[in-house]
Amino acid sequence: MASNKGYPRCDVKVSEEERDFYEMKNRACEFYTRNKVPQQIENVLNEMFFAKPDDIYGYLANFFMKLSAPPRISGLNGREVYDSQGQLAVQAEVMCTIRNEQKLTSCAGVPAGNDQWRMQGPDLGKGRAHHITTGLEWIKGPLSELLKGCDPCDQTGVDNILSDFFSARHQEDKETRRLQEEKNKEAEEEALPPPPPPPVSSKGKKAGETATKGASAEKLITPCVPPEPEVPGSLAVGAVSLAVAKSGALIRDVPLYRHILALRSQSEFRVPVPLVTLLSCGKSSPGKLNLLEEVILIPRPGQRVTQVISMALQIHEELMRIMNSSTSKAGVRVICQRFHLRRAGYASEADEQFGDGMIQFGSLIIFGGSSVRKWAAFGWVLLAAWRNLPPEVNQLFLGSQRMLEGTSIRQSTALQLGSSDLFLENPAECSRLLYEGKKKSTEQPTQAGPMSEAGAPVLVCERPEQALDLVAEACGNLGLTPGEEIRLALNCAADRLMDYSKGKYEVIAGSLKSPDELVDMYQALLLKYPAVAALIQPLRKEDVDQWERLSSVIGASCSLLCDMSGLSASQAPPPALPGVKGQVLQQVNGTKVSDLIRIMMENPDAVILSSSHSEPCGEDCLSDLAVGLGVAYVRLGGLQGGHRLAKYNRLIAIEEELAQQGTLVSRTTLPAPLCVGDNIEDAGISGEV
Repeated sequence: MASNKGYPRCDVKVSEEERDFYEMKNRACEFYTRNKVPQQIENVLNEMFFAKPDDIYGYLANFFMKLSAPPRISGLNGREVYDSQGQLAVQAEVMCTIRNEQKLTSCAGVPAGNDQWRMQGPDLGKGRAHHITTGLEWIKGPLSELLKGCDPCDQTGVDNILSDFFSARHQEDKETRRLQEEKNKEAEEEALPPPPPPPVSSKGKKAGETATKGASAEKLITPCVPPEPEVPGSLAVGAVSLAVAKSGALIRDVPLYRHILALRSQSEFRVPVPLVTLLSCGKSSPGKLNLLEEVILIPRPGQRVTQVISMALQIHEELMRIMNSSTSKAGVRVICQRFHLRRAGYASEADEQFGDGMIQFGSLIIFGGSSVRKWAAFGWVLLAAWRNLPPEVNQLFLGSQRMLEGTSIRQSTALQLGSSDLFLENPAECSRLLYEGKKKSTEQPTQAGPMSEAGAPVLVCERPEQALDLVAEACGNLGLTPGEEIRLALNCAADRLMDYSKGKYEVIAGSLKSPDELVDMYQALLLKYPAVAALIQPLRKEDVDQWERLSSVIGASCSLLCDMSGLSASQAPPPALPGVKGQVLQQVNGTKVSDLIRIMMENPDAVILSSSHSEPCGEDCLSDLAVGLGVAYVRLGGLQGGHRLAKYNRLIAIEEELAQQGTLVSRTTLPAPLCVGDNIEDAGISGEV
């Protein structure tokens, strides 16, 4: 007779069902023994008996969780999202198998980098939409298959797979472009008409001499070297690499910055110095000034991030107050000019259009009634209606204040602007006000425009001195000494200002300067404003001689930085420029986390990590990357916009966490690449801001 609990007897015939059950028991015993399940259960039961935890099953779960297999990537998914500018972007999602369950562990996206995808039209099939579509196809198809089964904590292994895949796509794209160029060249040659015969000139010698003189008089400039075009879909590589890094941090149960630091085999934490954008000017602003794209705050070393942001907010508020009040001051000066001309009897026919109309200078409204000629005989010319009367009106116009009769102004306070005492007994003061009014009427006053993409107020101005004077005035009002409490960096973005038809930089609308003249302009600017400690992209990369000359004239008082933010790590970097102390870098397109680590190890004191104006919304991992990579500076933009403030808040949280753990290393001096000489005058730059 057979037994279900032991081995069957040899002389007893068993059924097929009993034989199968017996074999299954043997397989189960072998399976559990091979995986040491009985021993582990015995161990945990013995440990738990002595530990006597309150949560028995929680104790068992934690014990067996340590014995579980490491998570593996089970697949990738890609989604279309919108960036901070409302443009389409790619977000990569990483799914991992964790304890036999498939879970979404992370998602990440990177900006598209440069404006290449906006300039290429949809007719070419290689616009931004094609870039996004190709990236999604890569993520959902070949990249998902290639990374299936990989360890998400092995960042180097994952990035190597991504590099091999991208290299193959890069070669395919180069071959496609080469064949397309040959095809286009053949089509152009077929379409060209035969060349006409050369003209016969009776004065060939003189004409030749004239042409030679003209050619020698025109100074040739080095043409711009076009960057290597990005491979459509390349942003999928950077997005997947970053998403895998976030998955690795989640699985290891550590913050992303600690995970990045472990990949670098480093243990010292330093919070980078935040560079805050105070003003935006440049070519995109409505003013005439093209040169300065950003005026950036470099805080004093040793300050916490919260202190830097608090100081930057105070400066920002003071800048806005000054810019908003500058328009009203311009209006008062124009009143002085108009009054003086009429009082002296020099009213022109052009001024008569002011008689029955209204002109608005900011929030100052100037009225001219129908009885202007009558009041002009007595010195009463203009009437101003002002919601909140500014103090400069009372300071400039000291005459008696009385209501004018016979006016049609209602529900507003009328102030008589002008008196015979001021304009008859003080001709010098009148002339000064007249001069200021004329000067102000020809030069556009500095005023605040809308917020820029960098999260800072747009300054409408005509000269770079106006922007720096404005910052100096704001700092002076707050009791901050430029050059001590704060320094400034100027993002010149000069590589976008070259007029290649004339071979000069259009620094100001209608004002062109050669590369050498631009160097002289920088030298004069730094002599007048010694608080400027860095110039970002002051020249084109092709103007190598001018870079060397600029480095020699500014000495150690100012750092020259090259803007590499538009290039991904897959593109060949330009040759090193003389005098350049650092570079501004972004994670864009095909830039992988391993690429950033490699660049930091090769240039430990020469990298400033920068945010992009078109980052996918919700991404605040740039602060973790900056701390984990160990960069000395991070440029996050201005203090407007939720996606930028999320990065500042994350930087504050990291700093507080490190301070609580006692692992925060503070800085006592400005680190490279923005460190300058302690004595600015000894470095050859002197003057006052």
